[in-house]
Amino acid sequence: MLKDGILHVMRNGFIEGDFTAPNIIINGRVLGTCISEKIEILEHGEMEGIIRTSALSIRPGGSFIGSSERMQIQNKAPEPERVVKIDKKQNEKTAEDAAVLSLAQGE
Repeated sequence: MLKDGILHVMRNGFIEGDFTAPNIIINGRVLGTCISEKIEILEHGEMEGIIRTSALSIRPGGSFIGSSERMQIQNKAPEPERVVKIDKKQNEKTAEDAAVLSLAQGE
């Protein structure tokens, strides 16, 4: 189990077992269970077993035999609110206010 980083199975690599990591990249052969937020199977990658992930990609040439389960990402920090409050002083007029006022006055 990796808590940080990437488990990368190289092109001629082979591993068997249960693996957990934040990111898993497979370009060799894997038998077993992979649990990760993001799993990529590259051109020469072969995965046989169970995948639990929230993001799976398989490039042309890569293969996956088995079952997959969608995993929800936990402990993800909420995105900050992107609303900016602008206070307009009563005596200030924006260009839009001036245009509306001039239309109302018939100018």
